[in-house]
Amino acid sequence: GHLVMFYGTDVEAQATKAIEGKDRFEAADAGNTPMFLHADLRGFVTAMDQGVAEIEEMGGAPFDMGELLDAIGLRSLQDFRMTLGADGKHLVSDVHLGLRADKRGLMAMLPQSSAQPKLLRALPAATSNWTIMPLDLGVLYTSAEQIVTMLEAEMPMSWPDMMTAMAEELKVRLKEDLLDHLGGELMALSDASELADEDEAGNPANPLAAINGQCMVLSLRDGAAFGKSVETMLRARGLHAARKTEEYQGAKVHRMTLAGVLELEYAITDDMLLLALGRSESARASLRGVLDAKASGTATELPAAVKAHLDAAPAGWCGVGVTRPADTMMGVGQAMVGLVAMSGGGEADQLGMVADVLQALAGEMKRLGVDTSVGFLYSGPKGVGYRLRW
Repeated sequence: GHLVMFYGTDVEAQATKAIEGKDRFEAADAGNTPMFLHADLRGFVTAMDQGVAEIEEMGGAPFDMGELLDAIGLRSLQDFRMTLGADGKHLVSDVHLGLRADKRGLMAMLPQSSAQPKLLRALPAATSNWTIMPLDLGVLYTSAEQIVTMLEAEMPMSWPDMMTAMAEELKVRLKEDLLDHLGGELMALSDASELADEDEAGNPANPLAAINGQCMVLSLRDGAAFGKSVETMLRARGLHAARKTEEYQGAKVHRMTLAGVLELEYAITDDMLLLALGRSESARASLRGVLDAKASGTATELPAAVKAHLDAAPAGWCGVGVTRPADTMMGVGQAMVGLVAMSGGGEADQLGMVADVLQALAGEMKRLGVDTSVGFLYSGPKGVGYRLRW
């Protein structure tokens, strides 16, 4: 009752060995799922190492390529697995990227954790699309330092000189005064209806279309110290002069424009940095919604459809996100209607037809009650995983 497929460098020999049953791979988590996929990535890592050895034999690179692979984290790859099946009326997909417990390089930006994120307490009640996950931006700094140090002979200045120059320019130290005060969690809130905004998403030439409607929240260990550093940095560049400030829920919400292009609002509390990106009113509403949730002192009551997925999630997840596919499809359809009005070319009829189909399908998804999907993130010594329930 199953289709079995083998891929490899010597399929005939490898498939024969697998089929004969001696020391063959058997996945403990394959279960009865209709679809299971497994890829052993250790061969890929071996091939990379062989390539590095061949380059070194031919004279080598001006830096240690093995160290570069470690800094990126490619040598930590172990395997990739995916299953797809059903749980009652729900579609469930599990994806797992096997990693070594150590030497993950940039991949360690997703820290190993089994604790549910604290930022759930600041989730606004009206948010439809959101994600909360652990994130260690200090790893980005460490990896960048390693890579620049490796390439120092090819760089215009050393990493310490770069940091000194930046500190002299901004009057703050990147690591000690900013990154070290981050709390290790990220919350992203978005509104799919912003896809239909002709001024932002409806114009394909607009480079800021992708961030319109996005509100980002980073947890902070020391909000007072972080806020002081941000204020020092802005004043050093003269960016404080043109910003507008208002009080909301005991916090100062600042509005400003960076480089004459990017409009944003930001607020810094004792434990959060909030950023509303673009000219989107929904992003600004999300920012204030987070401040409302924080001021209330009680966790947001999640919709019944979301709670049902949470109750079915196994223990140990450290990140969670909710997506409304129907809202996204509706927004894409509306954006395409705007493109049809702008184009007037031969593609207008086809775009209009696709837009009609997307909007009709979105309406049917809502009518049938299948317009909510929930994803859970896992990160531990054996790697990172993501479970989607729809």
